[in-house]
Amino acid sequence: MYIPVGGIEQWIQIRGEDRNNPILLFVHGGPGGSTLTLSSGWQPWEKYFTVVQWDQRGTGRTYRKTGSSIAPTMTVDRMTQDGIEVAEFLRTHLHQNKMILVGHSWGSWLGIHMIKKRPDLFFAYVGTGQLIGVPTWKAMALDSAQGLHDSGLGGNGNLKISPLMMPGFTLLDWYYLVRGSQFSHKYLWGLNGPMGKADLRSLGLDFLVPIFFFEGTQDFLAPIEPVQRYFEEISAPHKEFVRFEGANHFLPLNRPDDFLKELCLRVRPLADPPNN
Repeated sequence: MYIPVGGIEQWIQIRGEDRNNPILLFVHGGPGGSTLTLSSGWQPWEKYFTVVQWDQRGTGRTYRKTGSSIAPTMTVDRMTQDGIEVAEFLRTHLHQNKMILVGHSWGSWLGIHMIKKRPDLFFAYVGTGQLIGVPTWKAMALDSAQGLHDSGLGGNGNLKISPLMMPGFTLLDWYYLVRGSQFSHKYLWGLNGPMGKADLRSLGLDFLVPIFFFEGTQDFLAPIEPVQRYFEEISAPHKEFVRFEGANHFLPLNRPDDFLKELCLRVRPLADPPNN
């Protein structure tokens, strides 16, 4: 459904088997990289979590509603506030006080901003393909298509989740997914974008929620070594760094079962009972 967020209508999808399960808000990468079309592949997650997909400002079905009129608002500050408003809506709509936030790639950059600004909304943060910013994101200085190829996702060859799995995802949805991705990249991607001009350390290294990094050892776009150095610098009530041997930047897409196993083992217990 569309909900009012940041002065525009933005698309969310809520799926799960039990409303008493903890909410898991998945913040997609890109920028502009909606994971809505992949969400049926996460159906096993829905036994343990109420899984929420959100097409961010400038993305997919949200972009379909607004077009390019939102160009002046394509900023990290505005999109951080969007994410907080989505979380506040979910808290009211699903009658839970807190949720688990999973941020992938660009979504991990946005996710860190969200938990820094409103830690009270979240049981825990899980970053995967965690982006840190200058100077650690090597792919910013490289051709992104080559980065995808070297990461093992060229032609979607390593995706366990088929990009055609989501029921009801139409050709028109695909059109706006591509257009939205191009639009978002124009304002947020590369050395001139926010990730090319700042380092997450500028937000401070102290966190008020438990922090988990789920990282592939073969991640080309966000190499594991600088991510681990950043992780070692931060302080949090609880933190864990989980290595997935042989996995690349698209870990939650091509190893969703392994990802779920670690979520249930390490993160979900923090949200029991869910109305803490």
